Amino acid sequence: MAKKDEEKAKLQGNGNNQVQGFVFGINLKGSEAVVMEGIKAFTHAMTKSGVVLTAPVVRPSLSAGAPAPAATTSAVGTEEIPQPEVTDAVVGDEDEEIQDDAVTEEPGNSGPKRTYTFKAPKFLHELDMTKASKPLADFMAEKGNPTELMDRYIAIGVWLKDHMQTEEFTINHIWTAYSLLGWKAQFPENHSQTLRDLKSKKNYLTKEKGAGYKVSWPGEQYVTKMGA
Repeated sequence: MAKKDEEKAKLQGNGNNQVQGFVFGINLKGSEAVVMEGIKAFTHAMTKSGVVLTAPVVRPSLSAGAPAPAATTSAVGTEEIPQPEVTDAVVGDEDEEIQDDAVTEEPGNSGPKRTYTFKAPKFLHELDMTKASKPLADFMAEKGNPTELMDRYIAIGVWLKDHMQTEEFTINHIWTAYSLLGWKAQFPENHSQTLRDLKSKKNYLTKEKGAGYKVSWPGEQYVTKMGA
């Protein structure tokens, strides 16, 4: 009996030899009720063993709609909760295509929809197309007065090269030609898309970075056969 009392006294300690320790590193996962119950059981077991514990700190669970804390500080460091990064999509590779963009909310959709506006092309006053070796209207008539956008664009490109000595052109040249032909009302809103399609899908045009478009030999052959 005396031996048991002596062991109990050693566990409980006295005023001269009490020690204090910190226990950490236990990870409990589950609902808040389960975590709390586990901490209580662990605390009760350690208290019976004579170990003094500080009050447990429970990290609050995140509920739907509740904002996430910026950071949680503990004895072992700071845990940062990363925020999602939002990036804007880049559309196209033409300097003249996109002027600005806006995000609009549409009812019934799952999220915002990005819309784009396009730079208005410039009329090239310094390029006098009436001085061409062959009038543009006559050239287009020889090619069957095409109505498809691709056919019109590539035909204008060949005319600029053959009769205006202008091998490199931009959307501004196409717009000036449309104006001369009286086709301004038929000019597409996304006007540079046709140039990109002629380059990437048809291989009728080439383009170096920072430069204008040039008609390739397949484009020349295509226009030669037009109207035949």
